[in-house]
Amino acid sequence: MGKQSRKKKQRRASATSSPSTADLLRAIYDHVPNIKCKGLCHPTCASIPVQHVEYAHIVVNGLVEIDENHILGVQGGKHIILGDASKGGVCPMLKDKRCSIHDLRPLICRIYGVAEGLACEFGCKSEGMITRKEVDLLMDELEQINKEVLDE
Repeated sequence: MGKQSRKKKQRRASATSSPSTADLLRAIYDHVPNIKCKGLCHPTCASIPVQHVEYAHIVVNGLVEIDENHILGVQGGKHIILGDASKGGVCPMLKDKRCSIHDLRPLICRIYGVAEGLACEFGCKSEGMITRKEVDLLMDELEQINKEVLDE
């Protein structure tokens, strides 16, 4: 592999999901309580907005193939809208009615069932709840990480 190709790959890796970016995401995700999911919520897994940094983290670490049918657009220049256009906008990570990237799922998915106003309608129990203010703070932190990574 040539010197230029190696540098390009290193730049791409550091701009997408370097260990420090992964650590920053994990620190945010660790603030979200766990939930014992029964797997009944799959009908609610529609198109989802994810930050660019989360999208890159999923692709790099999840070995997930995402094609043009899975990206429905970009919202406000900061969110990638994931959804399977061939299946009516269903989340492309949903396989056999379960999340195929559960450990890598974005913040928006993690707060379902554990955030004030987003209790699980299927009776899944969480280890705790977070307030809307806490969700807003986590979203702000995520947006800041996204901005820093995109500015690199």
